[in-house]
Amino acid sequence: MSPWLILGLFPVAWLGFVALNLALCPRSIQPASQKGLPKLSVLIPARNGAQTIGPCVESLISQVYPDFEILVLDDHSTDGTGAIALAAAAGSDRFRRLRGRPLPEGWRGKSWACHQLAEAARGELLLFLDANTLAEPGLLARLVTTLQVRRADLLSGLPQQRCGSIGTALLHAQQILPVIVALPIFLVPRRNHEALVAASSACLLFRRESYRRIGGHAAVRQSGADHVALARLIKRSRGRVLFCNLKDTLQCRADRSPGAAWRSVVRSQYPSVGVTILVTSLLLLLFLLPPGALLLGALSGMDAGDRIALSAGTIAGGVIGVLTCRSFRLPGWLGLLMPMQALLYGAIASTAVWRAWTRQGYAWRGRRYA
Repeated sequence: MSPWLILGLFPVAWLGFVALNLALCPRSIQPASQKGLPKLSVLIPARNGAQTIGPCVESLISQVYPDFEILVLDDHSTDGTGAIALAAAAGSDRFRRLRGRPLPEGWRGKSWACHQLAEAARGELLLFLDANTLAEPGLLARLVTTLQVRRADLLSGLPQQRCGSIGTALLHAQQILPVIVALPIFLVPRRNHEALVAASSACLLFRRESYRRIGGHAAVRQSGADHVALARLIKRSRGRVLFCNLKDTLQCRADRSPGAAWRSVVRSQYPSVGVTILVTSLLLLLFLLPPGALLLGALSGMDAGDRIALSAGTIAGGVIGVLTCRSFRLPGWLGLLMPMQALLYGAIASTAVWRAWTRQGYAWRGRRYA
């Protein structure tokens, strides 16, 4: 069998895997009644998030849920984040603002902020949200109902990305495409598959006893990807992790400038450069090599059967992209730019690997990490 034929048929076969992944990715469940839902603590670490914290708090204050509290920890912000959060709460007795303590040696900033929030929380359930998220009506009830019905110890998932430009849309699609294309999401809840784990820092809902059992954020204090590390610890403790499509319940306001979006995406790949290299290879095989080989074959007189296979592979790659983007309310045209997406992910991976290899680390929110 011709290698060109194999290269062309590979994306066609992978399309079936992606379609299955999207079909089986859990969604949040609408509760029939909110009676009996447990007390919930919504915990938001915030550092220099003046542009996003106000709408975030407002969207949470308006939630209908029987018993919940909102805690925002102002992590030494210099842009008035804490005052903006307090104003957005409009005097609600559900809201508490905490002032972050100095960062201890050996901790990363966000893990330390989340640890302090968990210490102050009073709920049976702990929901960690990023300060740039926006809750749709019914978010809290739907997340808690889903956690209970699916008997999970940790619920996380991908929110809808709200992008302000083509550049930021292209970059933030990189946080969704690799998960859907490369990871069998339907196997994530399996307790005996510790390596198959997924989590998003934007949304982490824990049962309090499960969070305590694994040691909380103190157990991952030095991790650059604390959300993934926590999910692995839940599985290691024989708990159940659920990874959902949260496009109907949660939005994430992406960085407005392409530069900030680039730094954000590179930072998210830095702690797991080995996985990033494997995903890059897969994306190149699926989306870049088939159209590239097809173009080369058109110029060099390739066999007709090989050209048909490569054409089918190129079309299948586009279908994968469109299906994935539309499933998370990203513009469908992003899916038609899959060769560009593969190249962009390769550039992100190369930057992350180079920074790891040269021990440059990265800067984030005014702090630098090795």
